Amino acid sequence: MKIATYKAIRPGIQGIGSWAVQKATHSIYSHSEVIFEPGDDVEAWMPDGSLEQGKDGTFWAFGSTASDIMPAWSKRRVGRRGGCRFKRIEFQQNKWDFVDVDTNVVSVVDVIAACKAVEGLAYDWRHIGSFLGPIANFIFRQSGDKYTCAEVIAMAVGLGVPELFHPYLLHVVAERFLAVPVQHERIDNSDLKALLTQATAVAGGHAKNGGAG
Repeated sequence: MKIATYKAIRPGIQGIGSWAVQKATHSIYSHSEVIFEPGDDVEAWMPDGSLEQGKDGTFWAFGSTASDIMPAWSKRRVGRRGGCRFKRIEFQQNKWDFVDVDTNVVSVVDVIAACKAVEGLAYDWRHIGSFLGPIANFIFRQSGDKYTCAEVIAMAVGLGVPELFHPYLLHVVAERFLAVPVQHERIDNSDLKALLTQATAVAGGHAKNGGAG
């Protein structure tokens, strides 16, 4: 299992969104996905029953986007635009950065179960509004039944305050605390505030204003 963070600019009009998130988070990152791979032993949870790489070079991933149509296998909102979905994606090495997640720290089964529980829930546009500044952050509170990309992955891997995460901050925390080899601290949600304080300092201090992606 990997956490993948997008570092390129998407083609077409979606490039505006990539640029906006990069600018708001003072980083090169704009989107997050969690990738499920051969050996993760969760084939039965996948829409096609397989974790193998597709002939088109794709792997199954889970995330939340504003633009994807919810597919036929979605638990909710089939045919509706925007939300949490499983999707086969070709992860081009020059466009993504990857963190191999230590499955002794984060259970793949727990992650996939968390993803399935929110599959089909809508994209959190209100949360994106928090990037307009402190006043907007007060007005555009995170929606409890909607998710941005980094937010839903932070929730799935067990981070206690997922609404604080944007793609850059998620990448920093995953790289430092969740990655293989085991050279990190085991995450205890009682210490998560201190963890986020450290990570936010690395990530440019934007986490207090909310997540994106």
